[in-house]
Amino acid sequence: MPDMRVPAILPIVAAADDYYGFRSGDWDLQLGGTGGSSRNWNGGNVAATASLGYLLTDNLELSVRQSLLVSDSRGSQNIKNGATAVAFDVNFATGPVVPFLGVNFGRLYGDTVVDSWNAATEGGVKWFVKRDAYVLAMAEYAIQFEDISDVDNGWHDGAFVYTLALGLTF
Repeated sequence: MPDMRVPAILPIVAAADDYYGFRSGDWDLQLGGTGGSSRNWNGGNVAATASLGYLLTDNLELSVRQSLLVSDSRGSQNIKNGATAVAFDVNFATGPVVPFLGVNFGRLYGDTVVDSWNAATEGGVKWFVKRDAYVLAMAEYAIQFEDISDVDNGWHDGAFVYTLALGLTF
């Protein structure tokens, strides 16, 4: 009778000492880059980003983010802006691949933006390459507004923002 065993291609369950993902009380540091485009893809920007988060539970994370942006959306080079935000994310799994959804809220400021509020929905994936190191890919839809009456206009004029980062937990 032929051998009917199926070779293991990927481990299904990691050993206890090879735990991947987040645990309550972990700190989460991310360093990366962000790129964005207008809703109609007719302008864009790039930014350096940093984020420091704290895991409230194994799945709930609260973070503070800082971005420094360079934009060409107004047709000139080297326009500098910044953004500071607080984010709340829900991580949906533990393991080497951790999908997440969340929201963030903060302030935009700089050379070409009227100091204004910014809010976004976000989602992505964190792929752990080691127990305490991962690669993050995230997309968000961000809106900008000066006061609550501008939120509807901000939603229609929103922008897509894409982030690629390296993360460390400690």
